[in-house]
Amino acid sequence: MTRNQPGLIPRFLRWGTITLVGLMPFHALIYVWLGTNLGHIDWFKIWPELAIAALTPLAVMSFVRDDKLRGVLMSRKINWLILWYVALHLAIAAWRQPELKALIAGLMTNLRIVAMLLLGQIMAHQWPDRKTAETFARVVIFTGLATVVFAVLQVTILPDDFLRWFGYGSTTIRPYTKLHEGSNVLRFSSTLRGPNPFGAYLVVILSSLLNRSYRSKQRTVVLFTVALAATALLFSFSRSAWIASVIACGLAYWVHALPNARRRVGLIAAAGVVLLATGVVIFRDNNVIENAFFHTDESNVASTSDEGHLAALRAGVQGVAEDPLGDGPGTAGPASVNLTKMSPRISENYYLQLAQEVGVIGLVLFLLIFALVMQRAYAQRLYVWPQVLLVSGIGLAVANMLLHVWADDTLGIIWWAMAGYYLYLPSKAQPK
Repeated sequence: MTRNQPGLIPRFLRWGTITLVGLMPFHALIYVWLGTNLGHIDWFKIWPELAIAALTPLAVMSFVRDDKLRGVLMSRKINWLILWYVALHLAIAAWRQPELKALIAGLMTNLRIVAMLLLGQIMAHQWPDRKTAETFARVVIFTGLATVVFAVLQVTILPDDFLRWFGYGSTTIRPYTKLHEGSNVLRFSSTLRGPNPFGAYLVVILSSLLNRSYRSKQRTVVLFTVALAATALLFSFSRSAWIASVIACGLAYWVHALPNARRRVGLIAAAGVVLLATGVVIFRDNNVIENAFFHTDESNVASTSDEGHLAALRAGVQGVAEDPLGDGPGTAGPASVNLTKMSPRISENYYLQLAQEVGVIGLVLFLLIFALVMQRAYAQRLYVWPQVLLVSGIGLAVANMLLHVWADDTLGIIWWAMAGYYLYLPSKAQPK
């Protein structure tokens, strides 16, 4: 096997990885539809992890058989950190011995992102050509646009419960959610599993579309798609995604702008933040402001969404302070809903989730991995996709302080696979 003529295993790895990324925006729709019609919905729910498990032996075979690939991967600090990160998960799991179902869910949730980072690196080594890079990019963009168009249709034309025809409902995924109890404002999530994951996913799509608007000759068409994506983001009512998208889009403009324009934009942005904060405070009792920013209004006597966030954060901080070594994978975050001997621990903060599961050491290892990814993205920021990963990564890093963003299977698999591939792709193969 030569680099110019990849064999069967590299081909399976390439198309398997790209196909997985292309299907992930429709993951929730796929597993609900198939699960409600064929049964065994729990197995359909984990098909992405099963796909990663099927690709892993192929990756190991490539690693063992390809001396050059092995040398490249082992020369990178980030991959040694990944090995330590995985080993720490297994060690704490053996020590703490969490409930089996929660443990399996926790390991899948935490380790699939580093698995995709490794698969992306292998694909970049085996397929360092522009054709593959552009195919990967088209898959990400066009599947993202499909979810955007469907979300806009949900808001404008389709019946609110349209997805019930595909098995959506109270026992699977609700076709829509209300902003809060007693509200008539609906939140839509397109084909993803919820409004917040959909909003976070749109940060990547908006970043990529906005990046293309600076480079494309068909700028009007691209800006129209940006407007559609922004509309879908607005009706997700995900405040963390709003913040992340503003940060990502602002950084995208900052990268492209001339020095004089950067200073002007900085002043305008600062003034905008002050005006927005002032307006929210002044019109705090306005129904629109209460619904959009605080997810509550005067008719809602239940605790506000903000109070719930703060209570969850306090509980998370207290949990880490009491046990800084962690209680084991699956004992916090979305995976903890599988616990039967204790209540789920949802801190609504991905960093606290990791610290609760694999301790402060595990959190530090993850932050080092992410920092190296961001460092490489910054070094290659003049290329299209590294720039998209840089600005969206910074925005999502902030969103992770308010949500379990990387715990979402769709966004976690797509973003980290892209990071592994585009950040380690030779410059000559980077898409124009």
